[in-house]
Amino acid sequence: MRGTARVRQKTTPVHRALRDGTADLHASIEERMRLPDRVRTISTYRSLLERYLRALEPLERDLGRFSWPSRLRFEERRKSPLIQADLASLGAPDGAMRGSSQSQDPLIHGSRAEAFGCLYVLEGATLGGRLILRDVQTQLGLAPSTGARFFAGYGAETGAMWSSFLAILAEAVTSPDEVDEALSGARKTFRLLDSWINAA
Repeated sequence: MRGTARVRQKTTPVHRALRDGTADLHASIEERMRLPDRVRTISTYRSLLERYLRALEPLERDLGRFSWPSRLRFEERRKSPLIQADLASLGAPDGAMRGSSQSQDPLIHGSRAEAFGCLYVLEGATLGGRLILRDVQTQLGLAPSTGARFFAGYGAETGAMWSSFLAILAEAVTSPDEVDEALSGARKTFRLLDSWINAA
C-alpha cells in the first residue's frame, strides 16, 4: 500500500475522520509490507499480486452487493480483473488467478456507510499504487501492458477518480453515526488487507 499520492483538495469532515482514524493502521501495514523486497524479482512481485488478489476479490464481491450511485462507477473500480490480467502476463498458473477460496460469508455485512469505509481504503490504495508503479517500472522494467496494470490504477484518471469518490463519500456519509460506521469499515478493511498481504 504505500503513501498516498498527493491530490490537492478540500478535506471534508468524513474524509478527515477516516484519514485520522486509520493513520495508525495505514502506517503499520506499510511498514510490514517491506515493499522493496516485494518488487525485487518477478517471483516476489507475482507473489505480492497473488496476495492482493486473495484480499481484494472477497471484498469486492461484498461491495458489489450494495447499491451505489451510478456516478461512482463502481464496476470500473474493481481491481481483481486487473490483477488477474497482470498475473496472466507474468505467466502465473491458472490456480493463482482464481482469487480467494475462503468462505463466501460476507466480510463487509453492515451498513452502506461501513461499505463506504471499506471502499475508502481500497480507493486510497489505488491512489498510492501509482507510487508503487514507479518502483515496479524501475526495478522490474514492467509497464501496465506487461504486468503492472493493477498498480497503474486508473492511469491519468486516477486523481480524478479519487476526487470523485471523496465528493460522493461526503454526500453519502454525513451523520456522526454514519461516520463512525464508515470508520469501523475502514479499520476492518485495513486489518483484513494486512492479514492477507503481510501474512507469513
